[in-house]
Amino acid sequence: MVNIGNISVDNKYIDNIIQAVFLFLIVVLGNYVVSTLNCNIQNVLTNNSVVKNLIIIIILYFAIDFHDNLDVDNPVIHPFNTLGIALLAWLAFILFSNINIYLALVIFALLLFSYSIDRYVKYYKTLLSDKFLDKNLTRIKEILYIIIFILLFIGVVGYFMENSGKRGGRGTAFINLFKFYQKCRINPR
Repeated sequence: MVNIGNISVDNKYIDNIIQAVFLFLIVVLGNYVVSTLNCNIQNVLTNNSVVKNLIIIIILYFAIDFHDNLDVDNPVIHPFNTLGIALLAWLAFILFSNINIYLALVIFALLLFSYSIDRYVKYYKTLLSDKFLDKNLTRIKEILYIIIFILLFIGVVGYFMENSGKRGGRGTAFINLFKFYQKCRINPR
């Protein structure tokens, strides 16, 4: 159980969110195969941010549901709870995708580390039944979650500070979080 202020979140849900975001980042990195779809679908996927967000939520929902069905230690999550977890993971991804690159790399490394610790916790729980090791690894994982949350918060505050004066005032910085049409200049080597 992770406590952030007055909010208590069960580790099972945080594990699902972390794993869903990590899986989704891998899916995003596989985005370079979009050219295999027909031109009409490519056009909609490229130019419609609402469709992009819906696809993200659907992928996250599937990833959480898929992971939940593979996890024999925990009971199946109710579909509405799965949707809520998917929406939280989507929001985490939106926030993650708009932070400073160096902070994003640190958070990504912490996500990978926390995922690895989670795998060790499950391994040791089933194989060794070592309560002391399980408890310590679980505590380390909880601390990593808090650090990730704090770094994400710092990154979002930095995003708003940087973008609140651009393109139409303060309200547009929040709205621009949810748009995926960023034009990036990539310098070829």
